[in-house]
Amino acid sequence: MLDPTTVIEIGCGLGENLALIQAPQRYGFDVDEGVIKAAQFLRGKEIQFAVGSFSEVMADTIDVLILINWIHELSPSELETQLAPLLLRTRYLLLDAIDKDGPVSYRFKHDFKFLDSISNRLSSRRPANEGRSFNLFEIRA
Repeated sequence: MLDPTTVIEIGCGLGENLALIQAPQRYGFDVDEGVIKAAQFLRGKEIQFAVGSFSEVMADTIDVLILINWIHELSPSELETQLAPLLLRTRYLLLDAIDKDGPVSYRFKHDFKFLDSISNRLSSRRPANEGRSFNLFEIRA
């Protein structure tokens, strides 16, 4: 069990994932202002939401950083570049990866090779009938 203090989700949508996590500090970022307003209405008492993405994350330490349901829109190099500054202060990273033989409508399918030298993949789970896996990495200090 991770037992995080600070959990941050980039691309949080309405905050469904953050609502399932027990942590004293939960922050959700999304680029869609309307979605953030709705998330604040639904869950604003328990989770802090803000319009933004990678560069708006100001937490000094991040126990768990979550990026799921949207990173297939970023190229591997874009994902690596955007994540790099945050990984210096992140302990665990949760990402989803579309299966290599998944629908062509998914622009990019990641293998996360850029994380090999700085992390340990603790888990990779593929839910039935979803065409993707959820990958948990521990970032080495």
